[in-house]
Amino acid sequence: MVGLKPTYGRVSRYGLIAFGSSFDQIGPLTKTVEDAAILTTSQRHDPKDSTSAPGGVSGFYAGAKRDVKGMRIGFRGIFYRRDRPEVEKSVRQAADIYKNWERRSRPSVFRITEYSVAVYYIVAVAEASSNLGPF
Repeated sequence: MVGLKPTYGRVSRYGLIAFGSSFDQIGPLTKTVEDAAILTTSQRHDPKDSTSAPGGVSGFYAGAKRDVKGMRIGFRGIFYRRDRPEVEKSVRQAADIYKNWERRSRPSVFRITEYSVAVYYIVAVAEASSNLGPF
């Protein structure tokens, strides 16, 4: 399963109800990277969505077929909850694979992750009540 989070405005949000402006995002879930690239390349400006970006995306499909050799690969492990050891194990295994490919990789460490869920709930509820107030 491949999920793609496109740049804000790249995919029309027409027909969606806003939950929280800083959280709202729409993008494809596909079986392959190639499928995600095809869907993203097919997106165009939507006159019914004022946040929709003008023009299409060029070169996205070609970029999806490119070799990762020489790219810098960043990975994050957010392991503040120890009840999901399989997630931590999977992320660490992926990082080891990149290192074995002799690519440039760099760990990204977040030292304040114990606050992330609390911050999410504060911001999400505040934005949702603001956006859904008219309804």
